Amino acid sequence: KAFPSPIPSAVFGATKKYWTYEYDLDKAKQLLKEAGYPDGFELQFCWYPVQWNEPFVREIKNQWDKVVKVNLKTIERAVFYSKLAAGELWHVTTSVMSRLDPAIYASDYTCGAPRNYWQYCNPELDNAVEKALTATNIKDSEKWYHEFQRIVSEDVVGYYPGETLGG
Repeated sequence: KAFPSPIPSAVFGATKKYWTYEYDLDKAKQLLKEAGYPDGFELQFCWYPVQWNEPFVREIKNQWDKVVKVNLKTIERAVFYSKLAAGELWHVTTSVMSRLDPAIYASDYTCGAPRNYWQYCNPELDNAVEKALTATNIKDSEKWYHEFQRIVSEDVVGYYPGETLGG
């Protein structure tokens, strides 16, 4: 069961109410054709082999191969992270986290964050994360984590097809 958010459902502040994209294979093919890619295109999906990554990677490839050609590239974990940190980004990568603190997930999207491998920067998002971290009560903190997720979903910073934690 997919939970389309950068914060997994088992983590405080998670919400799926902002993700508005539905699975529609025909629409995907139509949009690619309109964009000048009637036969799709090729992309590289880099990943490092650990037991929880492989089923996820294989399923993404199986799904995406219906509209684009996905070339899998296995890379050793240390090399994977050093290349990400150096800004040598690929079209698609995996990320696995299993923490219960929403700040770990949200802060990775802030401008200049060490794990902001996609080099995304949006001051509005930075403000929402800062407000979530400094809120003086749970209700306000949750409101700002929801705002963070709204911004991420509108900018489509990442695609979250599955769960890291929870059902």
